[in-house]
Amino acid sequence: MNRSASRPRVWLAPTLLGVIFLLLAGWYVSFDVVYAGRMMPGAQLGVTDFSGLTFAAADEKVGEMLAEVNRRWITLTYQQGQYRYTLDQLGVELEREDAMAQLSQFGRSPNLLTNVRERFGGVLGLVSPSAPCRFTPAFATVAANLAKKYQQVAAEASVEIKGQRAVAHAAQPGRELRVDQLKALISQQLGRLQFDPIVLPVTDSAPNISTEIATATAQNINRTLTGPYTLTARQWSFTILASQLWQWLEISPQQQSLVARLKPIELEKFLKSLEPEVNQPMQNAVLKLSGQKVIAFQPDRPGAVLRTKDAAALIQQNFLGEQRELELPVNYLEPTVRLSELNDLGIDELVASGVSNFAGSPANRRHNIKNGAAKFNNVTIAPAEAFSFNKTLGVVDETTGYLPELVIKGDETTPEFGGGLCQVSTTAFRAILNGGYPITERRNHSYRVVYYEPAGSDATIYPPSPDLRFVNDSPGHILMQTYIEGNNLYFDFYGTKMNRTVKLEGPKIFNITEPPEPVYIETSTIPEGTTQKIDTAHRGADTILYRHIYDATGREVRKEEFKSHYVPWPAKFLVGVKEAPKVATDLKNVPPASSSSEQAPVELTPPSGPEAL
Repeated sequence: MNRSASRPRVWLAPTLLGVIFLLLAGWYVSFDVVYAGRMMPGAQLGVTDFSGLTFAAADEKVGEMLAEVNRRWITLTYQQGQYRYTLDQLGVELEREDAMAQLSQFGRSPNLLTNVRERFGGVLGLVSPSAPCRFTPAFATVAANLAKKYQQVAAEASVEIKGQRAVAHAAQPGRELRVDQLKALISQQLGRLQFDPIVLPVTDSAPNISTEIATATAQNINRTLTGPYTLTARQWSFTILASQLWQWLEISPQQQSLVARLKPIELEKFLKSLEPEVNQPMQNAVLKLSGQKVIAFQPDRPGAVLRTKDAAALIQQNFLGEQRELELPVNYLEPTVRLSELNDLGIDELVASGVSNFAGSPANRRHNIKNGAAKFNNVTIAPAEAFSFNKTLGVVDETTGYLPELVIKGDETTPEFGGGLCQVSTTAFRAILNGGYPITERRNHSYRVVYYEPAGSDATIYPPSPDLRFVNDSPGHILMQTYIEGNNLYFDFYGTKMNRTVKLEGPKIFNITEPPEPVYIETSTIPEGTTQKIDTAHRGADTILYRHIYDATGREVRKEEFKSHYVPWPAKFLVGVKEAPKVATDLKNVPPASSSSEQAPVELTPPSGPEAL
């Protein structure tokens, strides 16, 4: 009973759907029968309905309607501007054949779905054809003229480098007429034969790089690029001044940002200039002894090659960061023979160095410096041994290879050998200071000498006294190495590194006094009646140099003062007279610049020359 009652309800829905489908299909087919040779329902242009008209009647009606349309004006507006054109002036055509093709094909498309949409939609007033527009070359001219009125190229924000300052320039938004959108609006309106004013599609375009980005970039550069940049690599340290960085700096846009970088060519040129100093072959240690005397020496040294490209990339990434010191990328090749492996004297590594500059020295002085420095090369100092500079130096005369320099003794001019040896003692003193070794004797020059600046870091000697003495308080021997590079003299001490740190403070200069009146000395070494300057005046001064020595924990264990007093020194002149003591010396030994001489015995050089001691 229940099964038979439910069976009609099961088949009811499909039956109804089938009936509806048949009705719709029949209605669809009826369009072809009813409207054969006539316009389909919904075939209209604008407000003119062509439904049911024969093709011939519709064609005549389209012709009349388009004749009227082509006499109409179309208005384009933007803000306060209004521009009126006939269709011909605007470069737009509505063709009778095109309009008829659209009307006659409405509801008769080869595509079934399009036909369904147009036939049923036309009856319901939801779909209608539109008159197609054609754009002539005149339209491009009109559009170009309108674009000129409103076109504004966007100006990107930028950063300009002015000296050592980054200045931000604001962005300017752009504006353009969208011609493609204008075509679409005209086609849409005229396709329905509407003549309402059309607002020109003028759009604003934001620049890729905003004012905020430029301002932030400039602020970051000005904040960070204020000091030098230090590059380190083991014993090397190089400085790039802020002024150099500003000269190399360039700003370039990249997508939606501004990128600050150093000019690659300048950066590479700078790094290439470091290669001769950093790049070096690996060097194994050599140490040959004959008893306590060193007959051959070469310290171990790692090979090094600066990775220039990696260094450039590292600097580019970090030069505007907070870190102002970078370790350079260097490939090292460690030596296979270490100095410590070749001896049991404690000569293991470089423990102290001293350097001084003798630029401007005359030829004889340069010779004496080189000859005197060689006396200390390969000299060893045993633990607890007291070193005497004069003892190691030995005899100073023509038999030991020294040349004479003119010196002033009281009011006489006379040649002496060894002028320039105080350059050697001063350099040794600086190495001793840096090594922290106890100094038992040292005396400064009587007045300030240009070769030994800063004042207070010099040491004068004159065998047998004054002398320069210190004690080797390290547990191993000290090996001295001396060498000259250009105008620099170096003292290197090799030995056993101690658990202490040495820091120098000063020298501090005070009690400066003016020089006395000039001194004139008669001599027959120059033409009678002529005057030649041989000494420059120097102001007097006092100095104090502090040496702080700290243990491995950083606790100060010793503080020492090295005081120096420099007397004011007069300028000195030679006055040529007919009779005066002759001076047997080579007056062709003329130095390149003017300075002065040192404490007694003080060397005399020809006019415009510096002191030679």
